[in-house]
Amino acid sequence: MIAEREDCNRMMDMREFMTLMHCKRLTVYRWRKQGKIPSVVVGRKVLFKRSDVELFLNENTQNKSERAERALVCR
Repeated sequence: MIAEREDCNRMMDMREFMTLMHCKRLTVYRWRKQGKIPSVVVGRKVLFKRSDVELFLNENTQNKSERAERALVCR
């Protein structure tokens, strides 16, 4: 239980976040500016809470069936 709590509170730096999300630095800056992903700036480092990143992924990820439904609706 304690290990899970510590993992959720673990902070990720910009490089870890970009690797996990498969995106570029500019995209991350845009998401931060738009308020899509909360972050903390410590000195010159931008940090992201692991639990916030997981929430962001869950809210912005679609499975294949959802994408297929959207494709049908858009046509």
